[in-house]
Formats: sequence, C-alpha cells, structure tokens
Amino acid sequence: MKNIDEKILMAEEEIKQLQNKRKKLISQQKQEERKKRDRRLYEKGAVFESIFTESKDFTKDEFYQLITFPNIKEAVN
Repeated sequence: MKNIDEKILMAEEEIKQLQNKRKKLISQQKQEERKKRDRRLYEKGAVFESIFTESKDFTKDEFYQLITFPNIKEAVN
C-alpha cells in the first residue's frame, strides 16, 4: 500500500511541476507578444512623427483628434 501512496505523491508532484512549467511558458509567450506589440507601436509612432513633425508637441487629446479626423480615415482606407 505504501508503494502506491508514494507513486501517487510522486505523480502529484510531477503534475505541480508541469503546471508551473505551463504557467512559466504562458508568461514567456505573453512577454514576447508584448515586445512585438511595443516594437510595432514604436515603429508606427516614428513613421507618424516623421510625416507629422508638428505632432511631437501635441497633447494626447490633440493627437487623438488628428488621427480620428474623418479625412484622414478616408485617405487611409
């Protein structure tokens, strides 16, 4: 009976280790996705600033108004 109990404990420990490994891999995947997103945002922001050089001094609201301006949306589409 003790042998089976030991096997059960070992199996439970292995399950915990695999669950922790899974959590770590998911966290790593999310971090990589964040890095890719950050890079895209930096690149697109740099292109935007190179086209609209005066936008560097815009407030957040002014920037939002510019990018949501109807004519810009039509030109992009």
